[in-house]
Amino acid sequence: MNFHQNLRKWHRRFGIVLALFLVLQGLSGAWLAVADIGDDDAPDKSVEAANKTDQASEFSEVMEAIHKGGDEWADPYRVALGLGLTFMGSTGSMIFFKVGIKKRPSAK
Repeated sequence: MNFHQNLRKWHRRFGIVLALFLVLQGLSGAWLAVADIGDDDAPDKSVEAANKTDQASEFSEVMEAIHKGGDEWADPYRVALGLGLTFMGSTGSMIFFKVGIKKRPSAK
C-alpha cells in the first residue's frame, strides 16, 4: 500500500470517529440555542408546566455540560477535537491536491 492509499484509509477512519463528536457538538449547541429562544421569565402557574420546565432544564444542563464542558475532561476533549480537525483538514488538502495533480493532463 503506497503513501496516498494509506493516507486515504486513515483520513476515512479518523473522519468517521471525528464526525460523531462534531455531530454531538452541533446538536448540543443547537439545543442550547433553541432553549435560549424559548426561555422567557414569565412565571407559569401549572404544576405540569413546571415539571416539563424542570425536565427541560435538566436536559439543557446536560447539553450545556457536553457543549461547554466544565469538568476535568473538557479541556482535553477540546484539544483533541481541535487536533482532529487540523489532521482532517491537512490530510484532506493533501488528498485533494494529490488527486488534482493526477487529473491534470500531462504536458507532452
